[in-house]
Amino acid sequence: MLRSNHRWLWPLFGSLLAVLVVSTLFRVVKAGAEARLRALSATELEARLRATPENSALRYALGQAYARANRHNDAAREFIAVLKREPARPDVLNDLGASYLLQERFYEALVALQAAVIAQPDYALAHANLGRLHLATEMPFTAVQDLERAHRQQPRNISISYDLGEAYQQTLNFRSAERAYLQALRLDPTYTPARVGLGRVLFSLTRYDEASRQLELALQADPRNASALLALARVRMEQNNTHDGWEDALTLLVKAAEADSQMPEVHYELGRVSLRRGDAGAAIEYLKKALLLSPDHPGAMQQMGRALRLAGRTADARRLEAQLRHEALRSREEARLEERVHQFPEDWEAKAELCSLYLETGKTGLAALLLRELEQGAPALRQLPSLQTSLRQQLGSRKRSPLPTPAQASNGGPH
Repeated sequence: MLRSNHRWLWPLFGSLLAVLVVSTLFRVVKAGAEARLRALSATELEARLRATPENSALRYALGQAYARANRHNDAAREFIAVLKREPARPDVLNDLGASYLLQERFYEALVALQAAVIAQPDYALAHANLGRLHLATEMPFTAVQDLERAHRQQPRNISISYDLGEAYQQTLNFRSAERAYLQALRLDPTYTPARVGLGRVLFSLTRYDEASRQLELALQADPRNASALLALARVRMEQNNTHDGWEDALTLLVKAAEADSQMPEVHYELGRVSLRRGDAGAAIEYLKKALLLSPDHPGAMQQMGRALRLAGRTADARRLEAQLRHEALRSREEARLEERVHQFPEDWEAKAELCSLYLETGKTGLAALLLRELEQGAPALRQLPSLQTSLRQQLGSRKRSPLPTPAQASNGGPH
């Protein structure tokens, strides 16, 4: 009886199965076509595109090829061309946002990535890139929210687990950072960045022997890893606060500086070790390099004051100490304004003051994000033109590309 009453369902099941097979086949064919395009060089894609300039698939593949070659401005141009025809494609919006992020064009990256998650709210890679954007612009608590959401959607993505560990570490949530790094290493025990991150967080938890073991493993895999060398030097200074311990740290720091001369923390630590050894001249030179790379590094400025006094340059030390006091006052004012705009998001005057402070201290990424809020929420604000001019001067005269806003992307976008 049951069988005869439901006999009418069998044609429907057959139709559904046919649709499923066709849909699956379409995805397989599409994935294969995309893989074949990815295998082509930028030169080959350019030649094909000249013959069929309206082919969005070719143009998107060319943008990805440019991105792989670190030609991010060219990549952005191709992604925008695709979006003019297909304005709500989350994958293209995500890749555009990533290209802008790698160029430190932060507010453009924000708009593109927000558009991607509006087009596809469960898009893990776009949420992860938003987290990376917020890490780059010194907003680690917001980054944690973005990366936690991405991690829930893709718990087996190694880079998302690692970046979540970085965000937790910046918010001083060391236990959660340890779990995130361990998750990344369970997925891939050879993933050296997670091994270094784990070593750093174990150092912060004062578990020095464990930290040393993880960092040594990282250096076995990558002997010139500057971050691992720096972190292990710090562990050695804590494990053995004697002449031998600091000499061991000095050897590691010199190797780190040779591996990456652009890390301010390496030069800062070399300055500290030189001071410990009583070598004021060497300390001053190392700390100069640290401050050249990171002008508002408070630790380097304090150590420089000590080095100048040790070298007998008392007047220079006093001037630097006066500058430090000024920096401390500015830092407190910055913290006060950040709290104010957090509590009162529509206090545009406070936001303008904070934007101005960010520009003074060279935090152009944060300034750009805040300026965008001001442009959208208070376009008639009297301070806006001068803030826009200051930001343009800091960013230079590089050309900006047009970009669909999130609202445009969700409603059909520009044509």
